Amino acid sequence: MIFDLEQLKVGKKNEKKGFIFSYEGKNYYFKLPKRKDSIYNELLGNLLAIQFNIPCCSYYYGKYEGKDGIVSQMFDTRTYQSMLDILKKVYSNAEINSHNNLETIEYTFERLYDKETKERLMKELIDIFLFDILIGNSDRHSKNYGIWEQNKRVEFAPLFDQEHMLSNLSIQYGYYSIGIEEDDLKKTFYYLSPYSQNIFEKFLRIGSKQYLNRLEEMLPIINQENIKECLKKISSDIKIEKDYREEVIKKFEQNQKNIEKVCNKVYQKRIV
Repeated sequence: MIFDLEQLKVGKKNEKKGFIFSYEGKNYYFKLPKRKDSIYNELLGNLLAIQFNIPCCSYYYGKYEGKDGIVSQMFDTRTYQSMLDILKKVYSNAEINSHNNLETIEYTFERLYDKETKERLMKELIDIFLFDILIGNSDRHSKNYGIWEQNKRVEFAPLFDQEHMLSNLSIQYGYYSIGIEEDDLKKTFYYLSPYSQNIFEKFLRIGSKQYLNRLEEMLPIINQENIKECLKKISSDIKIEKDYREEVIKKFEQNQKNIEKVCNKVYQKRIV
């Protein structure tokens, strides 16, 4: 589906980065990305999230005043709290975003929810972290995911903002948006060297063997043929440059090799 916002007559908008509009009784957000690759990434990330069974906002290609953008369907935010908001209920220091890691999130959930809810949320969080590993995402900070309440049930809200998937930080250095302990996500980690610790490796070494089992279930989804099929589906609405198509396939292959290499190193087990 393509949203041509001039034909929809959404009205004059002056916001630089984007704006909210309504269509057929639903609210959407139109965003102007810095690069066209970001549009493709959001569309591709959306398709992969569906295959991974990860709740995700629906994304579409959009056009406004001759500019290409991305349109996302907005969800009901009345009960929504970002992970940052939730962490602030327990932590209050200036380095709050460094608490975006398994250890302190689990402690936060223990403080806020009953045991059953906490265990379910942690299982869902592991899937989100594994999803970010599989798409090479380096930008799942505590402001761009969160929790809402649906039918008196607390759960993770649909994910958004996958435009930084296949990041060179992830693919070249093993920096994914996952933390195990507080120090993992300090800003100094961005000054990487070949001797920096691979966060994914640490994730597997400290975490449960179940992480590997779940990863093995999810890994086949990023095979080359499936990525090509996803790109083909996107190209039915929007022309995808050949350079992007080739680069995406190349990066997914490299990311998969990195994942397999780490798994083999940690478990002495080859996964396919």
